[in-house]
Amino acid sequence: MRIAICTLSLIEGHGGVASYAHDFAGYLSDHCDITIVTGDGYVARPGDKFRVINFDASLSVEAGRKFVRLISELAPDIVVNSWFPLLTAAAPYLPDHIRIVTVSHFVNGELAWYAGHNHRYVDRIIALSSYGRRYFRRTFSRAAEAKADIVFNPIPPTSQLPLSPTSQLPATPLTIVYPGGSNYVKSADIVALALRRLLKTDLDFRFYWIGNDYVAGGRHIGLPVRHVSECFPADPRIARFGRVERDEARRIMASAHIFILPSRLEGFPISLCEALAGGAIPIISDAPHGSLDLIDNRRNGIVVPQGSPDALFRAIADIIRHPDAYADIQRQAAATVATDLAPEKWTSEMLRIFALPLDHESRRPFSPLRFRLSALRCRLTHLRRKTIDALRLTYNLALYTLLRAFPQK
Repeated sequence: MRIAICTLSLIEGHGGVASYAHDFAGYLSDHCDITIVTGDGYVARPGDKFRVINFDASLSVEAGRKFVRLISELAPDIVVNSWFPLLTAAAPYLPDHIRIVTVSHFVNGELAWYAGHNHRYVDRIIALSSYGRRYFRRTFSRAAEAKADIVFNPIPPTSQLPLSPTSQLPATPLTIVYPGGSNYVKSADIVALALRRLLKTDLDFRFYWIGNDYVAGGRHIGLPVRHVSECFPADPRIARFGRVERDEARRIMASAHIFILPSRLEGFPISLCEALAGGAIPIISDAPHGSLDLIDNRRNGIVVPQGSPDALFRAIADIIRHPDAYADIQRQAAATVATDLAPEKWTSEMLRIFALPLDHESRRPFSPLRFRLSALRCRLTHLRRKTIDALRLTYNLALYTLLRAFPQK
């Protein structure tokens, strides 16, 4: 079976979409011949289990024509759209015998929209959660929802089971990992406020802030804060701020006792899967996102109200103060990996989807006008997200400026 994966992001360290493409190829390399078409300038490495084609992914008519021609020449059995707007716009013009499978990396928003737009010409949609599946009915139609299959992200092959000795409770100090960087959607502001409260206590812990430490908009001239880390006092309990390579992130996850990701929105985060595999107790929010498909409050994790730094602080502090009371939750969290996130289960489900009959409307010859209209909708969706991001930028700058203006005593 020949598969072409199309993605804007293949350079790891810039989010879960790139990790998804690498894991996808790794799990299916024994079953399929895989080519990845990427728009981010990724340079192939000796250990890659796929071929790489760098492609101009702009939404121009010329790029659309070239892309349709490229796919026709590659002649894959399946094309996977893993956040590639050009494929979203060009789906009506690919050869009819090629199956198109789109992946929705988010519960809602731009990435999920790309997975559902032009769904009439798509055969199946991979929704990473029940919340993600319902999005397609709300946004497009019941027909789009009917094409969606729920397939959880599996854990990477290097994750360790059973619990490693370093991650078992009780332990001192407890390691806390937050992998969301300065992302508003990952509730970085809530985590920052909870961390400030933790630093006011005499609790013993080590805190890793993994991901971008840069405050969006902070490099503009005259703005008083550039990095989130500037808002915190020098404290040996803060182990690290900033991005790390994926292998290093996995190492940190494997030693974590507490994993926090109280996101406002979420697909089905790979970092959560890695944390569970390492034996961490996950703390997530009750916002409607994919993590809730996996985590049951007080059974295999902790669910706190979204937007409440006080609730997040109290949950973390209680685990540190009473680790024995959470040992069973930790064991159940690790057991979730074997039952729900096994790579073999994911591979079997994906191969089943790939073998389903074709289910798309007849595709047509390339039409510059129709392509431009479809590409315009993609651009407007992107513009909407950028507008929302600008509002979040203003909020972030105000928050972190205040945190720095009133340093913690």
